[in-house]
Amino acid sequence: AAEVLKEGAASSTTAGGRVTRSVLLVAEVALSIVLLVGATLLLRSFARVTDVDPGFHPERALAFRIALPSTSYREEPQRIAFYERLLDQLAALPQVTAAGLVQSLPLRGDYVLSFTVRGRPEPKPGEGASANHRSISPDYFKALGVPLLRGRAFTPRDAEKTPMVAIVDQAFVDRHFPGEEPLGQPIAIGNGTDGFEEIVGVVGKVHHYGLDVNPNPTMYVPFKQDVFSSVWVVARTDGDPAQLAPLARQAVRAVDPGMPTFGMIPLANVVTDSVAGRRFSLLLLMLFAAVAVFLAAVGLCGVVAYSVSQRTQEIGVRMAIGAERRHVLAMVLGDGMKLALAGVVIGLTGAAALSGLLSKMLFQVTPGDPLSYIVTATVLLVIAGLACLIPALRATRVDPIVALRQG
Repeated sequence: AAEVLKEGAASSTTAGGRVTRSVLLVAEVALSIVLLVGATLLLRSFARVTDVDPGFHPERALAFRIALPSTSYREEPQRIAFYERLLDQLAALPQVTAAGLVQSLPLRGDYVLSFTVRGRPEPKPGEGASANHRSISPDYFKALGVPLLRGRAFTPRDAEKTPMVAIVDQAFVDRHFPGEEPLGQPIAIGNGTDGFEEIVGVVGKVHHYGLDVNPNPTMYVPFKQDVFSSVWVVARTDGDPAQLAPLARQAVRAVDPGMPTFGMIPLANVVTDSVAGRRFSLLLLMLFAAVAVFLAAVGLCGVVAYSVSQRTQEIGVRMAIGAERRHVLAMVLGDGMKLALAGVVIGLTGAAALSGLLSKMLFQVTPGDPLSYIVTATVLLVIAGLACLIPALRATRVDPIVALRQG
């Protein structure tokens, strides 16, 4: 009787341990699914962001910043003369196909001004229209790769003592002149004390705030009519922009030997840096997901292997009475995949409940994106199947005679 009680207690302990291991394994698989779904959603979102057209051509372009000291360049004519000489120096380089300047580089700066359209009712306080404002040189659009849709670009003749002009982008037209012809329309930028600028051209939309942010309406004015002491210079080259960097520094020193340059960077890197936060979040979550999947696969393989070792005699009996190896393989695989499937179902439910936390990080992908869930579940089930296959194949090699003798 004592032996029977001992065997019963041992059997109960073994069964309890098996249940505990199974529960932990199911939880491990469920956690893996949650992390994998999050990583997949971020991956698809990141792919959508990087596919966005920034509105300009960042390839083969170099950008750097110039800050004119007020002590040496106090007057606007001095600043204009410096910028013109610098642009001439850059344009004279054989590698440079176009050079321009702007006070705020796309994806690197922000400058917004209010404006009014002549002939329209005065807006209420706090309800006036505003748009991005960019002061540029004539060849800026060519250097950046922004298309001119209609009208004309700025010329060197657009200066301080000539009629004030402006160029707007298509986003500006869509919002403020829907169904109207914008060319020739007079707008007053800022406080309007300088008069009205005539719209002489329309260019394509540019993402100034980020690839995942819709392009804001933008107004461009000639740099001679709105001079800034700090600007970004963009030089387009027919080769590697990194190789243009030392020549660009020489061009600056040729104009003013003591003038430093700041933030010199290929324009393509500016676009890449704008999604650095998304890339870091994606890599971090993918790392956690990969570790979780690896641990789940190892755990599943171990649980199934332990189950096979505990059922060696049973498997031997089955094979002795005629069970084929494929039946044993299917039995062991089925036991392991049931645990995996339970974890996948629980994990998908948890992922659906928690994916809303990622909604602010997603772009053109919904938290409940079905493809992400299907792909994630399929991948994990395949990995689980491979993890179960190793102990399942070992089970098919059990010798019935040896197993029965061990029993």
